[in-house]
Amino acid sequence: MDELMKKLGGAEVLRKAVSGMLPKNRLRDDRLARLKAFEGDAHPYSANIVKFEGRSRIAEWPSGIEEETEARL
Repeated sequence: MDELMKKLGGAEVLRKAVSGMLPKNRLRDDRLARLKAFEGDAHPYSANIVKFEGRSRIAEWPSGIEEETEARL
């Protein structure tokens, strides 16, 4: 997996993963065309991200999950 990340980048690896999960029919290409994946902080739609209480809630773990994970280890 690390070799693919270095060779193709995270966005392309994500695209291949999603492609493998979609049904193999004529709508697959249309659905993949709508997929937008951006790497790093360069994100053209950053102004459209909804913020609550001044913080973006995207890609955050709910509270308590990190503590449970650490307790298991």
